[in-house]
Amino acid sequence: MIECGESAPVIRVGNLEAQRDVTDVRDVVRAYMGLMERGTPATVYNVCSGVARSMRAILESLLALSSVSVRIETDPAKLRPVDMPYHVGNATLLRGDTDWRPEIAFEQCLAGVLDRVAHAARRAQLADEREDQILRRDAARRRAASHRANANIPRSPSTHRSPRSSARMPHRRSTSRAPRQPRSAPKNGWRGRTSISTRSVPASPCSSR
Repeated sequence: MIECGESAPVIRVGNLEAQRDVTDVRDVVRAYMGLMERGTPATVYNVCSGVARSMRAILESLLALSSVSVRIETDPAKLRPVDMPYHVGNATLLRGDTDWRPEIAFEQCLAGVLDRVAHAARRAQLADEREDQILRRDAARRRAASHRANANIPRSPSTHRSPRSSARMPHRRSTSRAPRQPRSAPKNGWRGRTSISTRSVPASPCSSR
C-alpha cells in the first residue's frame, strides 16, 4: 500500500539478520505438479531454492525496485523471543525424482510482488470508484422518483388556487329566500281549495212538485 500512496512510507520490522530460503510461488507450483506425476508416495520432499538470504537483503532489494522512498524502523513488538537465525532447505531429493529446478530469478520474484500489490490496489480503487458511481446514480434516481411523486399528488383547493380564482370576487346580494311556512289547516278540516261536486242528485220521491 505504500507503493500506491495509501499508507505512510514507513516499514516497521523485527530482526533483519535472520537468513531464509525464498522461492517464487510459480516455481513451487511446478514442483507440486512434478511430484504428482513422478514423486514417490510417502516420501518427504523439500521445495526450496537452497540459497540463504538475510531479511535485510530481501528488504533492501525490494526497496531498490520501488519508486517510493521508505523509512525503516525497528518495532520491539516484532522481535521474536526465540528466532531461528538460519533456515535453508535442501532440494536434492526433489531434483533427483522430478528434475525440478527454480526458473524464476529472485529479482523477478520481487518485481512480481510489487506488480501484484499495485494491481490489487488499483483494482480496489476502481471498485471503490464504481461503488461511488452506483451510489450516486441510485441517489439521483430516488430524488427523481420523489420529485415525480410530489408532482402527481393532487392539492386541495384551499392550498392550491389558480390566479383567477385567487382574485377577490365582487360581493353579490343573496337571492335565497326564507322557507315558506305551511298554511294553517281550515276549521272545516279541508286543506286547500273547496271542491264543488257537479253530479246531479236524483229527486226524492217524497218531494213536492
